[in-house]
Amino acid sequence: MIVEVEGIRGFLPNSQVGFELLSKVGKGMEDLIGQTLSLIVIEVDSNNNKLIFTQRGQVSSEVKDKLATFKNGDKALSKIVAVLPFGLVVDINGAEGLVFISDVAWEKIEDLTNIYQVGQSIEVVVIGIDEELGRLNLSIKQLSEDPFSLVAEKFPTDEVVKGEILNVSEAGVSVKLAEGVEGLLPAAKMEANVNYEVGQTITVLIDSVDVRKRRINLAPFVTSTEGLIYK
Repeated sequence: MIVEVEGIRGFLPNSQVGFELLSKVGKGMEDLIGQTLSLIVIEVDSNNNKLIFTQRGQVSSEVKDKLATFKNGDKALSKIVAVLPFGLVVDINGAEGLVFISDVAWEKIEDLTNIYQVGQSIEVVVIGIDEELGRLNLSIKQLSEDPFSLVAEKFPTDEVVKGEILNVSEAGVSVKLAEGVEGLLPAAKMEANVNYEVGQTITVLIDSVDVRKRRINLAPFVTSTEGLIYK
């Protein structure tokens, strides 16, 4: 959020948003415009015209007492207070919580308004308690197992597979391996004499599966022995 203090504009990152702002969010971001907030400066860089604020350290004892009734791993039924571009603001028995968009689902979501609405009840799990910001950090996706772990079992290292090219960029070639499953053939491993085109079906090798980063790395499947040196 962009804020203005005595004619000077600064930045309040989503990670520094606390109870005071969440309680004023109303129906959406538009309700925040014109609101007066109490902020603390955490970074000043005049050379780069940078001024960053936080809402940390301004939480009442009443809010802290509410947070003290929770612990990591607690599951609860919450009510959506606001649907924002960066996440969902929810209420759990008078305590404010935030589900960042990255914690809503295992797969990427572009627009939360297509799925959620104010007043909707959703189950969440507590993944953090931030007393300095006066909020609960929550997750929806961690209520279920990451489906990527099951995907990884179906694509073991050194497996030869066929896929459809979805995109060609500087990073490499994105390949659809199955419905909802993509792999990346890095630019460094792309064959120089091969013309990669979107829609083309290619045969590749599963180079590695990074479960933590949820990424399948691919390598070209070499069918010719030309140029190979055997020891």
